[in-house]
Amino acid sequence: MADRDERRVEACGLKGRYIEIDENVYAELIGGVTLNRELIPSGTRTGNYGADVVQENPGFRGVICFMNITARDVGTSPQVHFGLFVHDGKGNRALVGVSGGFEPTVGRHVCVIYPQSGISTGHDCHWAHPFPLPRKWSIEVAFDGDVNSLTYDIQGLYVV
Repeated sequence: MADRDERRVEACGLKGRYIEIDENVYAELIGGVTLNRELIPSGTRTGNYGADVVQENPGFRGVICFMNITARDVGTSPQVHFGLFVHDGKGNRALVGVSGGFEPTVGRHVCVIYPQSGISTGHDCHWAHPFPLPRKWSIEVAFDGDVNSLTYDIQGLYVV
């Protein structure tokens, strides 16, 4: 088991960087872990985006998604949500979880998908979905309220 996990970490360039998902995860991540996947490339979007950008999980238990907002055009009550979709490989998808709304300020916003309950939210983590990461999945950013456009990308860090 340890050998298989070590190969997974090494394949993603994370050798020696095992990350525990607990109340200290954000302090550890801020300390300089390199993100290893571009999930959604940078772009300006005027509505919901990401549900059709299918990701292939190479065998990890979870992922930490980092949404980096670099510009925004919003009104007085902007809100966005993260949505997690599972895909069956035949073009079908199903929504399996939705975050609470948060204000899309310029900066970093985080969601964690990992099969452990009790993951802390707060600081810049807006959602902790306590389920295993599906084999084929996608993350969607859904606009709600006064959001005209956002410029952002989403990077991911797979977690063993």
